[in-house]
Amino acid sequence: WKGPYMDADPKDFMYDGWGNRIDYFASGKNIYLRSNGINGESEGLADALNSTKQENRGVDDIIVSVAKFRKKFD
Repeated sequence: WKGPYMDADPKDFMYDGWGNRIDYFASGKNIYLRSNGINGESEGLADALNSTKQENRGVDDIIVSVAKFRKKFD
């Protein structure tokens, strides 16, 4: 692959619609992008992933899996 490549850390230029930084992380076999939502505060990964449940209606974090791999990340 001859490029193009990113010449900066994605955290330096990835922002959501509310002006908050978008985080990226690996968990299990997936790579995720995460926005802390309109309030800009993290409600916790478990709560955000289960935010469709009735008790977590106040959670506004947005987490999207952007890649899945065969092996788990360490």
